Amino acid sequence: MDGISSIGNPAARWPRLLVTTSLLSAIALLASYGLAPPPAQAAQGRATADTTIVNADAVGHQISRFDVDRNSLDAHDGSVLKVGNLYYLYGTSYA
Repeated sequence: MDGISSIGNPAARWPRLLVTTSLLSAIALLASYGLAPPPAQAAQGRATADTTIVNADAVGHQISRFDVDRNSLDAHDGSVLKVGNLYYLYGTSYA
């Protein structure tokens, strides 16, 4: 050894801890592969609906979207979050 003991030097343990953690994570990932349930399929007899989103009218003017209180939506780089039966659109506002 070079005179540095890992007992008194916590920094000397980090490389081994990192390798051990990485290996255990990889093993867990490989072990769980194929164990996840298949994606949910539409239930027999349930109706499905197609949705078409239109962003412009017939002459090319942008169509604005409004929330349930008639406030115009201003969400960029956004996502949709479903909570119960409600959907929330959230993102960056540039207003």
